[in-house]
Amino acid sequence: MRSLSPLSRRTFLGLAGTVLGGAVLLAACTSGPAPAAESAGSGPATVTLTPDPNPPVANRAVTLRIRLVDSSGRGVPGATVNVSARHVEMAHGSLNARATDAGNGDYIATITPSMAGRWKVSVTAQAGTVTRKADFDLEVK
Repeated sequence: MRSLSPLSRRTFLGLAGTVLGGAVLLAACTSGPAPAAESAGSGPATVTLTPDPNPPVANRAVTLRIRLVDSSGRGVPGATVNVSARHVEMAHGSLNARATDAGNGDYIATITPSMAGRWKVSVTAQAGTVTRKADFDLEVK
């Protein structure tokens, strides 16, 4: 994963996560476009979304690297993580993917945006009975 400059990241405030089995999951709100890595949430839990390639290109597969971290900075493994993406300006339906657990709080999903423009990517993570959602803006070239 390549390093990103501070200008290419945006952090979003979120709600406190709920402790479940010693793990705190994410909670988040969004604002503004962010074509690079983003973090949603602050304080007790965060989720990071990083697209590869960056920026994504229309009609090419994009790997979404998602990281769930608890308030102690430890990865949250074993969650069910789903991704939904939709073009903000056009009504083309949504792209859906289930992320695979890569271990230690890292998850991988792949989508193929059909056109350039701004996409809203929603990440939903569930551990046991606790579900949290984070939304991200992604600019596709």
